[in-house]
Amino acid sequence: RSINQYQGGASVDVFDPKGSNPTQNWKVSGPVQKVYDKAVKGYVFHCDGGPNAKMQLLKDERRSFGLVQPYLVLQVCVSMTKPFALELSLTDTARPAAGCSLDLVREAVCTPLHTRVPLGQVQRGVWINLCFDMADLTATNFGGARFGRLESLTVGAACKP
Repeated sequence: RSINQYQGGASVDVFDPKGSNPTQNWKVSGPVQKVYDKAVKGYVFHCDGGPNAKMQLLKDERRSFGLVQPYLVLQVCVSMTKPFALELSLTDTARPAAGCSLDLVREAVCTPLHTRVPLGQVQRGVWINLCFDMADLTATNFGGARFGRLESLTVGAACKP
């Protein structure tokens, strides 16, 4: 899949386990595997191995993902007992990338270039849709900044994206 396929359009499917090499643009670390899930009646990726198991888009960290769509929706099944984390690298319309970690922490921690946002009461052990308004996420966590692009996306720890 060419990285240019991610640009434009109302939506983009980035976690697609179809095809002979579905993770060709992803940097995959630790135990991540493609498995059949009865609940969704199809194949999914399974990350299960603590902090070392993760999937990062793009594989080449020097390249930009550059998604401009206003919403990010992830369909995930978070482990009942293991940690879960989502890392986003965002640019606003005036500055370079800032990091935003969304995980199961108790309270938010914010600096000018990085923020950790608690995911709150994420339901575990069932498939859910995590929906993020990128403009609101950027403005709320980076002093009113305006969302520009999503530069990279990392899903880690124990989940099925």
